[in-house]
Amino acid sequence: MAITGETVDVPKEQSFLHSLSGLEFPPEIIAFDRGDIVSYDRNLKSIRVSYWIVRAGDDVRQQELLASVYIYPRISDGWSPELNTHWEELMNAVTALYPEALLTSGLPSPLEDGRSPAEQWTEANYGRGTILSINTEWHDRGSLETLTHLYLFGTNEWYLKYRISYPKDEWPYTEHHVAALMKTIGLPK
Repeated sequence: MAITGETVDVPKEQSFLHSLSGLEFPPEIIAFDRGDIVSYDRNLKSIRVSYWIVRAGDDVRQQELLASVYIYPRISDGWSPELNTHWEELMNAVTALYPEALLTSGLPSPLEDGRSPAEQWTEANYGRGTILSINTEWHDRGSLETLTHLYLFGTNEWYLKYRISYPKDEWPYTEHHVAALMKTIGLPK
């Protein structure tokens, strides 16, 4: 598997169907615009799809929210232990890369029905989630406290991982968008 991956050529106005998992990635979800689609293998089994929300500044468009969605096959059968082991590996990698990060457990705030997609999926034993806080440079806004949501979900055949980052002061604005993104993409078949 290539580490850097190769860009998949999909017209901006067309949805991208990851036919192996059944997940569809539309060009827009509420205020999100789809960015690049990257494949980490020749058969398009392991991919990353980026979405972002930007706002117009005085002379520049500022990225306010970045969501990276990863879909990749499970390596073997056996559900719960493998998910937890994989989650621990991800958390170890995050803390090694960002030793200053403050890790907290938590999920997005509820939707109208009282639970976010992440809460529903986690309660059904499909996944794990956490929120971490890191100081990051955001364009011309300088160093800001950035919140990053990490989620790992799975089915019998697939892992679905989300990494959603935004300046902490933007959460009231982005909460609805994050829930809509996850609900629209759903879980793999």
